[in-house]
Amino acid sequence: MIDYETTIDSKGEVLSLYDKYLVANDGTFVFPDADDIYDFLVREYWPEDLALPQGFNEAFKQEFKVAAEAKYNDATCGWDWHECDLEKTLHEYGLK
Repeated sequence: MIDYETTIDSKGEVLSLYDKYLVANDGTFVFPDADDIYDFLVREYWPEDLALPQGFNEAFKQEFKVAAEAKYNDATCGWDWHECDLEKTLHEYGLK
């Protein structure tokens, strides 16, 4: 289970329990969309660093190590966020 108590993503939108998210080093949930990822990274890195594909890829690898998905917890009757495979999530959302 991921230890973050968040209900909003990097754009300030409410998290969907039916989507997966990338989890940044600071715990920010980022929807796996190229524009959303870039918008998040440009806040953390210089735009010049992200201009070339290798710079973007390097920043991505430094910032995102895990993805997350919500799972229902019968014991608490609530939803918890759990780690899921980053590569599979990227592939599922058409980013690999």
